[in-house]
Amino acid sequence: MYSFSNFNKIDNSEKKQVFNLRNDPYVRKWSYDTRAISWKEHLFFFKELKSDKTKMYFFVKRNNLFIGVYSIRNIKNHTGQGGFYISPEAVNKKLAVEFIFYSIQYIFESTHIEKIYGLEDTNNKNAFTINQLFGFYDKQQNHIREINGLNYRYGELTNYDFESVAKNPKVDFLIKYSKTIIL
Repeated sequence: MYSFSNFNKIDNSEKKQVFNLRNDPYVRKWSYDTRAISWKEHLFFFKELKSDKTKMYFFVKRNNLFIGVYSIRNIKNHTGQGGFYISPEAVNKKLAVEFIFYSIQYIFESTHIEKIYGLEDTNNKNAFTINQLFGFYDKQQNHIREINGLNYRYGELTNYDFESVAKNPKVDFLIKYSKTIIL
């Protein structure tokens, strides 16, 4: 149902799809960098990514249709900052939980990452609800961080903790429900 392609292996057509989704106003609204990027900047990012061992970006398809990007950045000691953007169509069809579940599962099963941490805009209620569902929490109890004048909530999830999330009846129900949705 889901497939993941490393950005270093995607073709120009797929790069164009990423570019269009990254510049979508809905996606930019919740990004750290909310400005639209140029095609030149986009291609430069791909060029730099080839030699950057601290980042992994994945082109995510559901039933052979591109629906989003999942990334791990700032990789160090088997830990990295997770991030994603998903198409507005997939969000409207209520596929965010499924997208995140399979993306995290892929990261833990297919890479050396053992812990994913992340920051969400404190005004992004949807991200907060999903992160709670997946068990992202702050072990240091310092969960609000200010970045560029905005407040972000910190959370983390280990591979070990994700195993129990996968068994959560609510998550299981939502995944089973979303499997019936067609884009």
